[in-house]
Amino acid sequence: LSVTLDHNNWVRQRSAPRVAIPLTGTFRFLKPPHTEPRLTGRVEIVPNRGYVEQFARSFDIVTGEKLPRGR
Repeated sequence: LSVTLDHNNWVRQRSAPRVAIPLTGTFRFLKPPHTEPRLTGRVEIVPNRGYVEQFARSFDIVTGEKLPRGR
């Protein structure tokens, strides 16, 4: 399965901590027979658009990425 995230894909949570994070990128879900599933590719946060709100404070998300397991 191949997935492409364009410019308007958001992860949101309306309860504490409140989160709104826009994502972009492409990734593949691979599941060969008799093995564990794997995700490959890159998913990134759209710079200067997301936030996390916790303890009555709001934090802007400037950059971020998901690194492979083991890093």
